[in-house]
Amino acid sequence: MSKKKSKKNTNTVKQVITDNTEIQEVKENDDTAKKDDTKNEEPVLTEEKQDVEEKTDAVDNDAKDDNEELKKEEEKKADTEQKPILPRKRKIVKNNQLIIVLCITIVTFITAVVWSVFFNRDITGSWYYIHTGEYTESPDTISKDDTDIKPKTHTYTQRVCYSFDDDGVCTVTLGSMSVKGPYQIMNSGKDSMISAGVYYQTTPLLYGNYNYTVSGNIFTGRKLTLYIENGDKSEIIMDRGDGDFSLQRFEDEKLDERLYGRWKNPDVNEYFTFKDDGHMILEIDNTIVVDHVYTVMDGVVLAKYETDSEQSFSYNFSFDDQGRFMLNGSIMEKVD
Repeated sequence: MSKKKSKKNTNTVKQVITDNTEIQEVKENDDTAKKDDTKNEEPVLTEEKQDVEEKTDAVDNDAKDDNEELKKEEEKKADTEQKPILPRKRKIVKNNQLIIVLCITIVTFITAVVWSVFFNRDITGSWYYIHTGEYTESPDTISKDDTDIKPKTHTYTQRVCYSFDDDGVCTVTLGSMSVKGPYQIMNSGKDSMISAGVYYQTTPLLYGNYNYTVSGNIFTGRKLTLYIENGDKSEIIMDRGDGDFSLQRFEDEKLDERLYGRWKNPDVNEYFTFKDDGHMILEIDNTIVVDHVYTVMDGVVLAKYETDSEQSFSYNFSFDDQGRFMLNGSIMEKVD
């Protein structure tokens, strides 16, 4: 009985051990599976942990950016030390509008120059010609004892200048005397015409209607031709400019500084201008201007001018106790 029980107990123990062993293996396998599952599962982050990680990543990124910027600055410094500084190249931006305006300006300027040089037919400005004429001595110059002597005839040359301004005023200069008068341009068909009314006292200097042409250029010289109709057709050909003319000053010239300046005669509409270069300008009625040369001697102003011949005049002058200037008995007013 005892042997059978022991055998039976032995078998029972073995069976228990075997069962325990299998149970342990099953547990180990479950633990291993759990560990594997744990490895495969992604960790679950709370909001706090996620914020901390994001801040950490941002700090790491800023640090990386700072490091990269430091590296770039160090590279730039190294390049600057090694390479010479070259001037910065600028892009050239084409301004087509400016180019077009510049081209138009240049073309306009060239056109104006060409027109002025070759095709300008404007008479505004000064034109002159040299007139040759004759004059006879006045009977007063012949002595009463020489009744048999006939008056002498003299030949003279005279500069005649016509000046046309933009205000419709024409100035005709004969020698050193100038006379002003009105003029206007008229067009009659194909012909250009000028109408003028310039005369000295009762003598016409440029009076009536004249057809005219302008020819030449600045290289060959411009010419103004006036056509006069008085039964037979005649013409006056003038060159551009004022011409050459000068009065000969007195050899023993003496001047008085007290006379210098412009004076008005209140009794008549006359102005006298005495200059320090020996010239005296007489203006009459704002129409006639006569250029004289003068000298002073013994209370007398001796002056001369020239038209078709040389003319001389004398003026008595003095200064009173108050320093007033008197010319031929008239008290003169200083203008400037």
